Amino acid sequence: QILLNLLSNAAKFTSEGHIQLEIFPDGEHHLHIAVQDTGIGLAETDFGRIFTAFEQIEKRDGQSLRGTGLGLPITKRLVDMHQGEIWVESELGQGATFHVVLPVKQLSHATNGQTDHVLEVSEESSLP
Repeated sequence: QILLNLLSNAAKFTSEGHIQLEIFPDGEHHLHIAVQDTGIGLAETDFGRIFTAFEQIEKRDGQSLRGTGLGLPITKRLVDMHQGEIWVESELGQGATFHVVLPVKQLSHATNGQTDHVLEVSEESSLP
């Protein structure tokens, strides 16, 4: 759900350019997810508002952006429930990058002589 919300927002606000998804380890016990787009971007003054339910930012022409204002607040709530972090880096008109860091535990096991690495969200951070 976290990825779906972030990717949906990126698609909604990127009419030209690209959307990039990166997922990589952040130390031994965290997974870092970054969704970067070349869309309309955000003013720094809006960074706090976007994670508040029913808050919508306005375009430069004063029109409200479409949507319910629930996607990012729900995403933040899910990240918080997993004891993770979420933040945004952006400049108005320059796109945005949303970062999520989640705690994980690493499991590895051998299969046919190969080692597979599986990352699981830790039990302590599971949803109720």
